[in-house]
Amino acid sequence: MPDLANSLGTSLHCLDFSFNHIRGVTPVQALQEHRLNQLFTVLTDYPRQGLGRAIRACGLGETPGVKDLFEQEFGIDIPLFLHISRRAADDRLFRLGKRSGVGTPQCVSQSPISPLRGAICSFHV
Repeated sequence: MPDLANSLGTSLHCLDFSFNHIRGVTPVQALQEHRLNQLFTVLTDYPRQGLGRAIRACGLGETPGVKDLFEQEFGIDIPLFLHISRRAADDRLFRLGKRSGVGTPQCVSQSPISPLRGAICSFHV
């Protein structure tokens, strides 16, 4: 965040205060919420990619307690959510007459915060 504050020509304290005043959260909290939402979407759309891979792809690999944060944000623990997402994906494939399988990853977008973190990966079967 110091780099962001510097590029905006303000102090980190001023950035935090302004962000908190307008959005009700700090920039770090907003970024974490955004990444948790990305994780939710990735696990819903591509549940077979593996939990660790999804966590890293959403920029949460270095975040301690990701599973607890996910449960606090969405009210369900990750293993149960992943299980339900996989069953739903299997059901969709069954109804379409296709077999279940792991697809090929392709990055479809990047986080504007950092070009190396927060990539959303899609998987094509």
